[in-house]
Order: sequence, then C-alpha cells, then structure tokens
Amino acid sequence: IPVFENGPAYRIAVRIRYRRAGSGVAWILSLYNPQAAMDDAWAEALAEAREKTGLTVFDGLPEA
Repeated sequence: IPVFENGPAYRIAVRIRYRRAGSGVAWILSLYNPQAAMDDAWAEALAEAREKTGLTVFDGLPEA
C-alpha cells in the first residue's frame, strides 16, 4: 500500500475478521499498526527532500 501519493508501496499486515450477517458472512479488514508504515514513509520523504534540495529539514513542533 503506498502511504503517500506516488510513493513507494509498504507491506502492512491486515487483520481479517468475520461476523455472521443474517444468512451470510460480513468480512472486516483492518490495518495492523499502520503508524509504523507512516513513520517510515515520513522519514523517507524527509531524507529525500534533504538530499534533493540540500537544505535543512525541520521536523517537529514550533517552540512555544
């Protein structure tokens, strides 16, 4: 799954659950720990921006 548009794909584990729905089955898919993929994709994007621009990249919150 690409985290950012036109970005590299990341392999993310998925939990598959099911529930009886009348005479059928309802399937529920949920991503397992998507924050880890987001953190990795963000670090990769920052490194690419730093490399391509040669500028300092700031990541965090502004000072109070």
